Amino acid sequence: MDENSHVTVAFLRESLTAITGEVKKLSLRVAALEERRLMAFRGAHDPGESYASGDCVQRGGALHVALVDTSETPGASSHWRQIAQAKL
Repeated sequence: MDENSHVTVAFLRESLTAITGEVKKLSLRVAALEERRLMAFRGAHDPGESYASGDCVQRGGALHVALVDTSETPGASSHWRQIAQAKL
């Protein structure tokens, strides 16, 4: 092989190593996202209960979703977002 061929092979080897590393990182991120649950209905809000981000509870005719892990009360805390209200 001539000098240009050696440079090309070295460049390709370095590029492939970098790409392989990025693919591994992305594979780990995809796996973590696939394991993550988005929402889970937990029924009526229980003031003594702690809730995880994504838990949904009913309180006062409304459905709320926890934005963070919390033991705060829906409707009285920025930890929750109301996503539906019963029509009265």
